[in-house]
Amino acid sequence: MGKIPDWVKKREDAEAALSAVILPTKEARMSGIYLWERTDENGITWFYVGQAKNIYERQVGHYNGYDRLDKSLHKRGFKSLQNPHGWTFQILRTCEESLLNDYETYYIVYYMRQGKQAYNKTYGSQGAGKEIIYTKEQKGYRQGLQRGYENARRDVRHLFAKYLRFDIEGDPNKNKLKAYEKFKSFLEDNNEENESNVTT
Repeated sequence: MGKIPDWVKKREDAEAALSAVILPTKEARMSGIYLWERTDENGITWFYVGQAKNIYERQVGHYNGYDRLDKSLHKRGFKSLQNPHGWTFQILRTCEESLLNDYETYYIVYYMRQGKQAYNKTYGSQGAGKEIIYTKEQKGYRQGLQRGYENARRDVRHLFAKYLRFDIEGDPNKNKLKAYEKFKSFLEDNNEENESNVTT
């Protein structure tokens, strides 16, 4: 027996992994609109609404793809008791192929109006001239995290200035000195516009 082709192995792996969230049922093989959704560690809910002529086959494509959502499915995994911030999947509705564009746009706007963050790059549809989603909400989210970091740093600086002191515990060494200087710089730096270590 010869070696199994890579594309066959990839498909088998995708089907096995996706069985946690979708099975190749009659409904799943119909055309329609689907939703991927997850809530991250900061309580922010992210979503992706997509359309497909065959919903199940499209998810196999996602799992083996390289777009933003596709990579996140591997990185974040699927939601479970052990993975509360993973992705969930649901079929929003099945419909005729002629209605896919309209329903996809409707649901993207619907979830955005709920304050959720879109993984979609556009407002949907497969036609020319698709409207790009303006990601003001995502930018505001990152700025909010940065502002929170700056406020926390200012509060820590105030506490140390009035009530606390810091020093090296035990005999100094290279790592301790490095940590000391890093924390000292954190307290003394007044340029609060350059907090580049905030992650989202």
